[in-house]
Amino acid sequence: MKRLLARVIGLGALAAHLSAQPAQRPAPEHLMIGPTEYLQAPNPFPLNLPASASSFDLTRARNLAPRDWGIAHALSCRPVTVTDTTGWAPVKIGNRIGPAVLPSAFTQDTTFRSYHGGLKWVAPTMEFSIENGWWGVPYDSAGYLTACRVKARAGEYLVNESRTPTGYSFMAFPFDPTWGPSTMITGRAANEENLRILWTAFVSMVPPECRYMTGAPLRDPSAPAC
Repeated sequence: MKRLLARVIGLGALAAHLSAQPAQRPAPEHLMIGPTEYLQAPNPFPLNLPASASSFDLTRARNLAPRDWGIAHALSCRPVTVTDTTGWAPVKIGNRIGPAVLPSAFTQDTTFRSYHGGLKWVAPTMEFSIENGWWGVPYDSAGYLTACRVKARAGEYLVNESRTPTGYSFMAFPFDPTWGPSTMITGRAANEENLRILWTAFVSMVPPECRYMTGAPLRDPSAPAC
């Protein structure tokens, strides 16, 4: 009887443990960078607030809950083999050398404008951009977390990869539990081979030393202007 009771208790504890884990599903096979599996977020997202929290605190916590949960639960990105960067050249920001290197086919898109400041470089079937802003964590329509974590030369980043009507894209911003402005790196390519080139440019770049000025309104006070 004691042995049976212990087994029942053990099974109950296991069931409770499993029910506390996020639901999982395999990531789409066509994704090159994303996580191996997606985790389904809770509904509603948990809020950790004291009873004395104000209505402002409650509203802020509800708005940030999806980002907080995603930051805490993002899995590692799949390993991506980088390409050879021989012959690549550093990007320019005015007369200064920028944080990334790109193949010689890339030129700066001088028409690009970003609300908080940003720059973009283009080549046939490829785009690489660096933008300032306030970034959220992405989920799909079923509530699954689609972002993953990767350690790049510039630090740890949260990455989201997607398939677009014209090819592939990824977006990466610094992994930081504290909500605040940061710089996002975006790569868009017509195929996986070119996406790998952009991924190589991203993971090999050094931390940006200043915010990016393009002539558009600049509203990010967290870094000095270039």
